[in-house]
Amino acid sequence: MRILPTIRTKSADLVRGLSAHLGFTVYTVCKQLDNEKRLGASFFCSRNSPGRRDVNRIMPTIAYQLARLSGEYWDELFLALNNRIDAAKLTLEEQFQEWIVRPLLKARHTVPTDTIIVIDALDECLDSYGARDILNLLSKYPGKLPIKFFLTCNHLTEGNDVRQRIPQDRFRMALQVYDIENSIGRTDIKSYLSGELASMQLPSGDIDALCALAGRQFIFAVVAARYVPSGASITDNLRRLSIVLNLGADSGDNTRTKMDDLYFSILSDTPDGTDLKQEEVVMRRQVLQTLTYMSEPVTTNLLVGLLDLENQHSLHLILEPLRPLLYLNSTTGVISIRHASFAEFLFDPMRSGRFHSSEKEHHEQMAARCFQLMHQLLRFNICGLEGPAQVDKDVLDLLARVEKVVPPALFYACRNWEVHLQRSEQLSNLIPCLNDFFQHKLLFWMEVMNLKGCINHGATVLLQAQDWLSAQVKANRQLKQDETVRKDHVGIKLLKFSQDAHKFIRAYAGSPMSLSTPHIYLSALPSLSTKNPIYKAYRPQMNDNLIELRGPGMKGRRIAPISEWSTGAMVNCLALSTDGTRIAAGLHNGKVGIWNTDGKPLIKPQSVGKGPVNVVAFSPDGRDVASGYERDSTIHIWNTKSGKGAQILALNEQHQCNRTNSISFSPDGARFVSASDGTKIYVWDMRAGRTVGGILERHQKAVTSVLFFHDNRRIASASDDCTIFIWDSLTGEVECGPFEGHTEGILSIGLSPDNTHLVSGGRDYTIRVWDVASGMLHAGPFESHTMDITSVAFSPNGRQIVSGSWDKTVRIWDSGNGKQPSGPYIMNSCWPNCAVFALDGSHVISGSGNRGVCKWSLENNTTSNKIYSNSVIISSVATSPDGSRVVAGFWDGTISIWDAQDGSLIIGPRQEHNAAIMSVSWSPNGKYIATASADCTVCFWDVDTQSIARLCPKKGHAGPVLCVSFSPDNTHAVSGSQDSTIKTWILQLRDDSSKLQFFEARLIESHTSAVHSVTFSFDSLQIVSASSDQTVRLWSAYTGRLLMVFRGHNTEVTTAAISTDGQKIISGATDGTIIAWDVDSGLPHANLPFKGHTASIRSISFSLDNTLVVSGSDDGAVSLWDARSGVILIPPIREHSDKMVLSGFGIPLKS
Repeated sequence: MRILPTIRTKSADLVRGLSAHLGFTVYTVCKQLDNEKRLGASFFCSRNSPGRRDVNRIMPTIAYQLARLSGEYWDELFLALNNRIDAAKLTLEEQFQEWIVRPLLKARHTVPTDTIIVIDALDECLDSYGARDILNLLSKYPGKLPIKFFLTCNHLTEGNDVRQRIPQDRFRMALQVYDIENSIGRTDIKSYLSGELASMQLPSGDIDALCALAGRQFIFAVVAARYVPSGASITDNLRRLSIVLNLGADSGDNTRTKMDDLYFSILSDTPDGTDLKQEEVVMRRQVLQTLTYMSEPVTTNLLVGLLDLENQHSLHLILEPLRPLLYLNSTTGVISIRHASFAEFLFDPMRSGRFHSSEKEHHEQMAARCFQLMHQLLRFNICGLEGPAQVDKDVLDLLARVEKVVPPALFYACRNWEVHLQRSEQLSNLIPCLNDFFQHKLLFWMEVMNLKGCINHGATVLLQAQDWLSAQVKANRQLKQDETVRKDHVGIKLLKFSQDAHKFIRAYAGSPMSLSTPHIYLSALPSLSTKNPIYKAYRPQMNDNLIELRGPGMKGRRIAPISEWSTGAMVNCLALSTDGTRIAAGLHNGKVGIWNTDGKPLIKPQSVGKGPVNVVAFSPDGRDVASGYERDSTIHIWNTKSGKGAQILALNEQHQCNRTNSISFSPDGARFVSASDGTKIYVWDMRAGRTVGGILERHQKAVTSVLFFHDNRRIASASDDCTIFIWDSLTGEVECGPFEGHTEGILSIGLSPDNTHLVSGGRDYTIRVWDVASGMLHAGPFESHTMDITSVAFSPNGRQIVSGSWDKTVRIWDSGNGKQPSGPYIMNSCWPNCAVFALDGSHVISGSGNRGVCKWSLENNTTSNKIYSNSVIISSVATSPDGSRVVAGFWDGTISIWDAQDGSLIIGPRQEHNAAIMSVSWSPNGKYIATASADCTVCFWDVDTQSIARLCPKKGHAGPVLCVSFSPDNTHAVSGSQDSTIKTWILQLRDDSSKLQFFEARLIESHTSAVHSVTFSFDSLQIVSASSDQTVRLWSAYTGRLLMVFRGHNTEVTTAAISTDGQKIISGATDGTIIAWDVDSGLPHANLPFKGHTASIRSISFSLDNTLVVSGSDDGAVSLWDARSGVILIPPIREHSDKMVLSGFGIPLKS
């Protein structure tokens, strides 16, 4: 091969290259150079590989490989990387200078002068201008570097010739660099053909004729050499040779080249040489369309499913005649077009004729096939999961099950049906398919997406389908034909269903339910309103398998975020990127992180500054995030791709302050403005990294919020001095202000999209809208918040305002009249420090002190509705055994009973105690309620007659009674007191009436401190108690004899429960620990961790089958645990903002 001598030529040229497809030849060249110890580095570009089609990966790869060649080069490269914290932001030219040129020049004596760098198929990079930049760079350094570059391009046309993007003054250099003499190319081609066709023993004349046909197109020789000898017999091979040689005849068609003729001949060929049948043409065209238009690798298994073929053999019969044109990876099964020129041939109907690959036809066929596959294969509980007790990751053979029931074609259809739908033109056949999908397959599709770990992608698919349907409805409305009326009606129904479906999957994906796929049916679907289209569509399909949730809690539920994710620390501030796809959050632990709006972390939180992060802001182009801190005046500029700090900006010493309160970029990204805890405002030059112009100073107290107007000139500022000013950022002069009206400091301001109004919120709990031109109040004050307002912002259309407050609510306001069209959006356990509108105005994103970010849908305008509203704190709650009634005890000594279904009050408020009720308990037969009180008494209530047996202090305890419980056989009760005693009571009805009576059975003394929890075993023979003396104890219920002491807690034990089989006890303490005990040995199960709560455990319970444990804690969380492993099954459910009580397991729901 004559290519190698050409590359080895010693000349001043830095670059040598070929503009022909070399394929495996370049690989052979690299192997030979490597054997000669002359290969410095290689990079094989390929548009089919994400990592190999990115032009920005070429220089880092070359630098890495060169570093392995020379130790001194490695040292220089290390210094270059260490000195540039913004390495990920470098341009191609900067990469080349920093990582290649400078290290090489310093280490040139350690790098052999004949070292060659190979870059193959440069035109395969998606960014052709980046490829041009590489050529441009290489043309600057002839003779200066101790290396040479060898470049190739697969196929150059007018549209993709990277040479044509080189400035004219370097065009000659590019041609000299890029082309090898014709004679060398022909010689190499002849050598190649002679070797590949040697088995046929062709005369030299035939080889010469083939070379003449190939000219300088190496790809012609490659395809011909693969086609000619692959026939079924020698005769067939000679027939194929004749076909190729006859391509030299003048066809009179100037639109097709010899390469086109070769492609067309191969596509038209059959094993027996007969004419290709029409069905064979169609099948070959479908295969080629699939390979040319698919956006992901196509395997043989996938192709069989997408083309609805019987098996691999059927596919083999189709592919075999096309082998010279395709590449099949025997290891992965991936099939691809062998060369870009063949794809271009297929794209052009004038050149490919009946084999033309139509993009519209492909997408219509694929959309129909996707819906067909989902209709045929999706089904309820597709993997046969047994139930919700296990999260998906703990199902041992789940991957095997999924692999078995979700073939590649089905998974492809589930992920890509919307892509093909959007790009189709003939929609009349697809709309019914889409309707069938929504009405019958949506939940089964969610199963597959969740089992495959793609549930968030599923939400994106539905959002894109929603956007597409919206566009279709809009287009139909613009048409006047009567035919569109029916289409519009169908489209509107589908659009509404798609909107509900998107909210449904987003809520599921953003909650702990998604950890267990069965909860699509067991939790997510039942939680929908009965009027919801999804509920109405799927409720009849579930037969009796669907749990029904009824009562006022379903009629008017508190609005929940559609997604919520943890940030690891309190969120102090949020910023939304200009394109609306990313969120930057500044955390109280001093870190800054970036997420997409679905909660997927893009850059994990990391820290550079001092103290908590006070403010974050995206640059307009989205490339940088600026952050300011609580304990210093520095501003850090972060790169949003790498997460590395590019700049640290600091004020001059005379202007040093303690913290940065606010940052805002100018719309052109050239400057930003910052405000400190002082009265001064600074304008910064982004490129220079320093302040420019004068200091803006008129406020009398700390400046809390600043923002740039959209004209790049004006700045607005707000302060703790209750005023707002508008400044000219260029002159430093005040244009308007002060705006006055707030009675306490202003904490946040926002600008309307049209620059005509400002909104402000502050410490006086009010929101005000101001006219920018006059400084006068335009609307407000809007009042509903009950604490400081920390964040305000306009919606993208300017019609609404979002506010966040320390009163733990996010509120939406009409910017004109102050009405609240939806909400309030109540934070579970902490205040929202910040809130912003999503770019489309349909969502609000808030960050809070509970280490999380929430995303709220504005389309849900349901407000909170409670079973009972009372300013008195509920101290204890219990549910009747049949789940029909709820009893609660209050701190004021009253109790009330409600119907659990409709929320109606049955009894109460009823008061028999003189102090707080510490515990309530329902007897197993549902007839009696016991209450224990801080007034040292216990009361037993007959629910039906409402008669009461009150046990006075003389009969009762000497101290506050903290707990009470019935025996499962309904004959006894037990109570525990702060006086460290336990008492058992006998239930008895008087013979002459149905009046309830209780008698003291036994006094049990052994604990040395308050008894917080008492409960009977399932057989009523034993009692378990938990005490402040850090012990759990087991007693005989009839004799009062102490059976076992369980020691292991380091703080007060607050609650305990015993399993129904009597083999295990579970207990919780004030330090948040939970311990499982073996009843026989009295020892803790060391292998059961039960780690998760961060505050005192209030209540704990076993499920009836002893497989689950539920716990409630003062950290506001309810946790569900695997009783056998001690592992938490789903993330803690945090629906309470304060200490909680828990009714436990065993509440049956109607089904």
